[in-house]
Formats: sequence, C-alpha cells, structure tokens
Amino acid sequence: MTKLMLTVSFRTDMPWEEAREYWRTVHRDMVLATPGIVAYTQNSKVSPVTENVPWDGIVEITFEDDDAFRAAMDSAHWATVNADVPEFAQWSSVATAIVSVESHR
Repeated sequence: MTKLMLTVSFRTDMPWEEAREYWRTVHRDMVLATPGIVAYTQNSKVSPVTENVPWDGIVEITFEDDDAFRAAMDSAHWATVNADVPEFAQWSSVATAIVSVESHR
C-alpha cells in the first residue's frame, strides 16, 4: 500500500461550509473515480486544539501499491482532479507527502 497525505485550506473568498461541502461531495467523487485507489479519507477541522492551525482538512489517499500510485499521478484523470482543487481550496496552501504508516494500540 502507498499512502498520500495532503493538507487543504479552503478558499477565503467563499463561505467555509460551501467549500467544505464541495470538497466532501463533488471533489470526493472525482478522486474516487481514480483507478488504483483503495481508500480515501477526508478529515475536516472541527475545533483546533492549538492556535494557528493553518489548514481546514487533511486528506488520506491509499493506493494499491507504488505502481498504482504512479499510474494515477500520471493519468489524465488525475490532472482533472488537480484542476478542480481551485474550485474549493487554495493551491498555494496544499502540502503533500507520501507517508509510511505504523499503527499501534
């Protein structure tokens, strides 16, 4: 499995709830149509515990493997997904990383 995580900050020129709803519905459906994705999780900021939380959400996208990740990133569909981001978020605030996952109890 390959996991991609992104931070998202909504546009400041539209109501927060409107941006969040677009992200949770229209954009989600676009992402889920990407071949090779096995899980897509949107985490919306509800109440910051510390000051200056610079994002409104964190996205987790899990791919079958590295090959599926690379194929998705190189696809025309993913270009369409990326082109949709300015509809609800500020591209300049998006931070992205591939992460290693370790679960503990």
